Amino acid sequence: MLWGNRLRYTALGAFFAACSLLLSSSLDAQEKATKATGPTSETELIGVPWWTNPDWWQIILTGLIALFAAGAAGAAIKAAGVAEDTLEETRDMAKRQLRAYLSLTPARANHHGETFSIGIMQRNNGQTPANNVQFSGVFAVLPHPLQTNRYFGEPQYCEGTNVIAPGHKFTVSLDYLHVRPEDLDEWRSTNQRLYFIGVLKYEDIYGEYHETRACWSYNPDEITRIIYQCNVLRRKLSEDDQMRYQMIEASFDYTSNHNDAT
Repeated sequence: MLWGNRLRYTALGAFFAACSLLLSSSLDAQEKATKATGPTSETELIGVPWWTNPDWWQIILTGLIALFAAGAAGAAIKAAGVAEDTLEETRDMAKRQLRAYLSLTPARANHHGETFSIGIMQRNNGQTPANNVQFSGVFAVLPHPLQTNRYFGEPQYCEGTNVIAPGHKFTVSLDYLHVRPEDLDEWRSTNQRLYFIGVLKYEDIYGEYHETRACWSYNPDEITRIIYQCNVLRRKLSEDDQMRYQMIEASFDYTSNHNDAT
């Protein structure tokens, strides 16, 4: 669009410049004729329309040329600004396509004694490494549904990972103590759930910092099922300690808030 405007301004400017040259030629011819025949008296000029005088057209065309030259310069300046903005948008798009994107999702769960354990998977879904990765999280037993902007308290788990390569993932196991049948009965009667909120902070290859937050909950009935299934599997094992590392599938519910990323 801008290039079309510049071409139009250039074409019009060239047209008026050509007209100006023709008028200049006409004025030169008139000047020679005047020298040959002598100057025209003021009496002869009275009643002659102004548009028959080439001098006026020379002035008008000069003004039009200057006007269209200014318009062409403005279009060029605007085109340069748009080109710069387009270049910046291209750079930003390249960053968005190539930067690291870390996700935080729950994996399997386990119950051993009075300890409820969950696996949490960290994964880089981007095209480049995530640097200076810091993970923190906290468990909390809270009413359901969760209140907006609920404060979970200070993180109970903190760990740092130097780099997560693109496409790589790994799972960490976190424990919540004292999950007994009587605790689950109390959670049911008070409409509470076991929540977990995790935060990943990291730096992309462009030196910009990002954050991923994820929050989900386990209802008491699901934890009861996990406890039962773990007990069944434990009885099938020759050594009880082996069950500590045997995770099973667990259902969970993401909260309506505290799930976002930058």
